[in-house]
Amino acid sequence: MMKAWVIESYENGFSGLKQKEISIPEPKENQVLLKISSISLNYRDSIILLGEYEPRYKIGLIPGSDCCGYITKIGKNVKNFKVNDRVLTHFCSHWQFRDEKKQEDQYFLGGPIDGGLAEYMVVDEISIVNAPINYNDNEACTLPVSALTPWYSLISIGNLKKDDWVLIEGTGNVSLYAIQISHSLGAKTIVLTSSKEKEEKVLKLGATHVINYKNSPQWERNIMELTNGQGVDHVVDVVGGDYFNKAIQVSRPQGHIYSIGFLKNPKVDINIYDLIYKRINIHGISVAPRQDFIEMINKMNHLKIKPIIDTVYNFNDAINAFKHVNEGSFGKIVIEINNQLKSSNPLN
Repeated sequence: MMKAWVIESYENGFSGLKQKEISIPEPKENQVLLKISSISLNYRDSIILLGEYEPRYKIGLIPGSDCCGYITKIGKNVKNFKVNDRVLTHFCSHWQFRDEKKQEDQYFLGGPIDGGLAEYMVVDEISIVNAPINYNDNEACTLPVSALTPWYSLISIGNLKKDDWVLIEGTGNVSLYAIQISHSLGAKTIVLTSSKEKEEKVLKLGATHVINYKNSPQWERNIMELTNGQGVDHVVDVVGGDYFNKAIQVSRPQGHIYSIGFLKNPKVDINIYDLIYKRINIHGISVAPRQDFIEMINKMNHLKIKPIIDTVYNFNDAINAFKHVNEGSFGKIVIEINNQLKSSNPLN
C-alpha cells in the first residue's frame, strides 16, 4: 500500500483534497514504477483542485505533474531505463517530437492522467527523461513545466541569440526561468512587475531592465525608449487580454510572441494591422515535446541556472502547499515525499 493525495470533490475548495492509502500500481509492459522523491506545483494544479479548470477531471484524480523520482520496477518492454535511474516526468506525456500534430491534452499528467502526489507513480517509458546531474531532487522537479516552457519558446522556436531583446511579463515561475535562460545566453531582458521587492529580486537574477507597470501604465512607451525605437525580438506573454495588443505594439518586425498564459483574460481583440505589417510570429505554447526536454536538460547541465524555490513542504502538508500556490509566491512550491535520496549539486 502507499499514501496518495486524491481529489474527492471539486466543490469544497482545498478540503476536497484527501490523503488516502491505496494500492501501489503495477507497471505494464511499457511502463515504469517510480518512487517519487519530490514534486513541484504549478498554478494549473491549484485551479484544477478548486474546480476552476475546464474540463473537470475524474473524482479520485491524483494531482501534480512535475516529479523527480527513482525507478523501482520496469515493464518487460522498457529498453532505455533501468531500476534506480533518477528521472523526471514529462507533462505532455505522449508528445515526443516537434512535428507531431495530434492533440496532446488527453495525455497531460496531473489531469486527466493521474499525477505524482503520491509515494509511487506508474508512468509510460516515453513520459520520463533522465534528471540533470547538477540539480538535487527538489530543484530538478521544478523543470518539467516552468523551465521547459520558456526554453521551448525562446530557444527551440525563437532561436534566441546574444543581445536579443526579450520582454517578460510578470514574475511567475515561467517568467523567472525566462529571465535566467535569456541572461545565460547574453540576451537583454525587460521585466514587468508591480512590486518593488520583486524588482530587486529579478535584477539579481540577471534582468537588464524592470518596469513597474502600476507606476507606468503605458509601459509600451518605456519599452520603445529602452530599445531605441526598435522594439523587442521576443515577448513571453503570460497575461493575455489587452497586454497582447501591447505585445504586438512593442514587437519589432518579424519578432516572436509566445502566448503561454492568460492571467488577465483569455479573449483578445487583436490589432491585425500591426500584426500583418510587422510580420509578427505568434506561437501558441503548451509546454513542449520530450525531444526538447532532453535537449534542455543536456544544455542545462552546463548552464549556471539556479532554480528558484520559495518553500518546501512536507508530504503531509500538501494542502498548505496548494494554498501557497494560490496565494502567490516568488519561486516554486515543492513538496518532498520520499526525500532520503539526493543528488549532489555543484551550483549550491
